[in-house]
Amino acid sequence: ITSSSSSAYRMLLAPRLTACLISLLLDLAALRLAPACGRKVSAVLLCLSTAWPVLILHTRPFSNSYESSILSLLLVLYLAPPRSLSPSALGLLAGSLLALGLFFRFTLLFYSFPLLLISLSSAIFSFLPPRLHRTAFARLLSAPLAFKQ
Repeated sequence: ITSSSSSAYRMLLAPRLTACLISLLLDLAALRLAPACGRKVSAVLLCLSTAWPVLILHTRPFSNSYESSILSLLLVLYLAPPRSLSPSALGLLAGSLLALGLFFRFTLLFYSFPLLLISLSSAIFSFLPPRLHRTAFARLLSAPLAFKQ
């Protein structure tokens, strides 16, 4: 085997191995999220493997695959966080994943917006006494309405 054919083989193999690893990452995220959501792991994996977005979008450009894998990791960090990580390490990891996801596709920000809103509100409420949580949350939700007046 010459070096040029070896190089061509690596160029052919690299994207396929990357796609395989991303697929395994999605399966791992489904394995972690199924018990957290109270579902059977086999049912979740069956739904994931037969879903049309996975079948269609993951065979197209790689940015779809990267975006979905990063979003699945963000969901795992929020719904089933590893116990060995401190809250500050989880925040740093989530921020790093979000920055990496924005590098690939900016639409990740829209898909992860509910997670961001919940994380920011829990960070804000951690500084308030518990009796003010409901009042502060109502003010937080009504703030965009104040700009319409």
